[in-house]
Amino acid sequence: MKNKSKYNPVEILLILMLLLYPLIFTRLYSNISNTKYITFMLFAITIYYAYIMKLAFKNIEVNKSFKPSIKKAWLNFSLVDYAMLLFLLANFVSVLLSDYKIETFTGSCSKNMGLIYNVALVMIYFAIRGGCSISKGIFYALGSSYIIMILFSTVQFMGFDLFGFIAKLTSTDTINYLSLLGNTNVYSSYLCLVSPVFMVGAVLSKKQGNRIFCYILSTFGFIGLFTANSDSGYIGYFTAFILILFIATRYKERLIRYLYLCLLYLISTSIFFIIHSTFKSQARPLSDITRIMCYGSITKILILVFVLLIFILHKINFNENAIKITRRVIRILLGVFIVSAVFIVIYLNIIDHNASLGKLDVYLKFSDSWGTDRGYVWKWSINIFKDGNLLQKIFGYGPGTCGIELLLNYGDIMKYDLGYYFTNSHNEYLEILINIGILGLASYIVAIVLTVVKNFKRKNSLKLCFSIAIIAYCMQSFFIIMQPIVNPLVFIFLGLANAKSASDKYFDI
Repeated sequence: MKNKSKYNPVEILLILMLLLYPLIFTRLYSNISNTKYITFMLFAITIYYAYIMKLAFKNIEVNKSFKPSIKKAWLNFSLVDYAMLLFLLANFVSVLLSDYKIETFTGSCSKNMGLIYNVALVMIYFAIRGGCSISKGIFYALGSSYIIMILFSTVQFMGFDLFGFIAKLTSTDTINYLSLLGNTNVYSSYLCLVSPVFMVGAVLSKKQGNRIFCYILSTFGFIGLFTANSDSGYIGYFTAFILILFIATRYKERLIRYLYLCLLYLISTSIFFIIHSTFKSQARPLSDITRIMCYGSITKILILVFVLLIFILHKINFNENAIKITRRVIRILLGVFIVSAVFIVIYLNIIDHNASLGKLDVYLKFSDSWGTDRGYVWKWSINIFKDGNLLQKIFGYGPGTCGIELLLNYGDIMKYDLGYYFTNSHNEYLEILINIGILGLASYIVAIVLTVVKNFKRKNSLKLCFSIAIIAYCMQSFFIIMQPIVNPLVFIFLGLANAKSASDKYFDI
């Protein structure tokens, strides 16, 4: 039997991308989106080329032919693959039907998020899904750039202007930019996508060394959340905690690890409190939620509570029946919490508009001004979709045209009533709906749902890391702008979560 090379070019290139892509910059914040776009495109083309060459050489070895079997490849596609192809089809048809063909092709009106960009996203998904395994190198590369990003952002947040990033900004823009990714919301999205990978790893890892590695990176992620100062970031992290609890209740060991993860989050609030207090005179202001988390007394009390819970769980001997009962109780409580939260939102917004929950009304009562005027742009985005013809409803107005349609239809209202302009929906799903229609949005959601359901059923720890990360990002995406910097990582994670060669035997997490 021939010895196969242990070097996988697709995997090596992916490791390089995960290590370099988040950190690379050229002219500070002035062209950060273009820099990331060019970097992504170069990596996407190179990775896809490496994948095609790998397939070709494998075909030569097996079938003595350079030409691959299209029919065989088509039959081997999964439902997620077909959903991705539908997503691609929606993009192509949308461009053909659009009134802005050049803009939709290049993405010149939407930070390069046109057809070319979306094709590259699908290309890198297929290259990673078919040509890559989840290895330690991928985890280490992802973790290394992640730690550097958070350290850089934390130093920035405390008032130190590394490399002169902040000095080039106007005083009004200063508070909105952080990290090597640009806007604070982009940084928050990055954290919501990457942090859950290590949070899940800390609970599901079978080896103590890997768990310690994941716990350390999770702690960095919690501190990163506090510097992001984004309410939507807390939604993403909260989603991750809920989903991890759901899978942690299967075994006592996992439940204890989960409690340690929660304890680390609470300890992180105290660590951040010390750091922020030290540099308070020059540090950036905290959001209301972050101030409560880090300066409030509730987290200090909860530290004692979780220490006690961990002590009790270590002392109690659980038999299989007790574990089942505990799992059912926790899941019932989670269900009651979710149903109650939904009921409260419905009650406050539909049944009784006069009811109040005090400061929570800011988050739970929807209006035009809700979420720094997101209510306006959400309503306008829905109206734009409703006003489109049948083809526009199915295929959208064209990739990257959401901003054009908003300005054409509501530009005067923005100018005279709001005093500033919205060039995106501040909701990723509404933006996709306008850009590439029902077909594009449905295929994107189906790809994600099928991926997550499949991995939860198969209980593959490696793939669950990336599946839960994607869900956390998706929850946060209801409240943020669609942007080109983090999206490539989403499609990479989708590829890894569907990688055919990924298994617990390859890398024992």
